[in-house]
Amino acid sequence: MRAGARSARKICAKSLTVSACPWQGMKAASKLPASGSQMSKDRISKDREEFERPTEWLRRLQEDPASYGALLEESGGIARAAYRLARARCRAAAVPMPVPTERELHAAALEVAARSETPRPPPAAFIARECECERLAVITPFCARVP
Repeated sequence: MRAGARSARKICAKSLTVSACPWQGMKAASKLPASGSQMSKDRISKDREEFERPTEWLRRLQEDPASYGALLEESGGIARAAYRLARARCRAAAVPMPVPTERELHAAALEVAARSETPRPPPAAFIARECECERLAVITPFCARVP
């Protein structure tokens, strides 16, 4: 194993322990508490809308100026927020895809940063690597190596 690969695994392991798995919140929210609180119901409907009706979720995101900031806060970082946006766009496309490409991920990151008034996001490869460290699938370009 190369030293670079070893250090990349350590970085991924550290980022996984520091940040929670992106799906943990959704799994926990998928079961209503006995009290049936309104906040839990709202969370479930948001999650369902994101997965089952991505076109409507994207439209609501576009209509509300504060929604990008909320998306960034809910996601816990630019990489996960961009992934959620890119994934919804892929699912709402004419030919639906379950996994976004690195380019789509970067375009989503640029949009989230611009609309939530945060600094410019890191390069596409860095965002894709961060998503992969969080076990979020991303289609990366194949780079031919010149000998």
